Amino acid sequence: MGIYGELIMELEHIVNYRKVSDTISTAGQPTRSELELLSEKGFETVVNIAMDDSDGAIPEEEDILTGHGLEYHHIPVVWENPQQYQLDQFFDLMDRIKGQKTFVHCAKNYRVSAFMYLYYILRLGLDEKHAKGVMLPEWSPDHTWTDFIQKSLNQA
Repeated sequence: MGIYGELIMELEHIVNYRKVSDTISTAGQPTRSELELLSEKGFETVVNIAMDDSDGAIPEEEDILTGHGLEYHHIPVVWENPQQYQLDQFFDLMDRIKGQKTFVHCAKNYRVSAFMYLYYILRLGLDEKHAKGVMLPEWSPDHTWTDFIQKSLNQA
């Protein structure tokens, strides 16, 4: 297998990796070597919504990514307490970087699944069936996240 095939295989092995569209992929926390692969795969921007102390967090993530020429954005979302202002920041950022090849991650791709689902419905106007397709299929949101999603949809 050539280099290109190895890169695809490695990205697909990132925790809960999911290609959402031609320009957006989501996942849980990449390893250091997986972070380095992102620029080689043509990603331009990385959005991290995990906390600095989330499982597997890499303190040098921003330095690694910017050192490889990627734009880096961090919107830390507390797992047990997601906030509307964080979702608003995420929406504004995603609108601003629309069209850029973007990698969005958190610790396990659960926070990202909820934020992307809401983004696809509330900002891009997709119906629930299509928006649900961007979520990690094996994740069942707990009470905190079910309430957050419902509250965000009701405010629209």
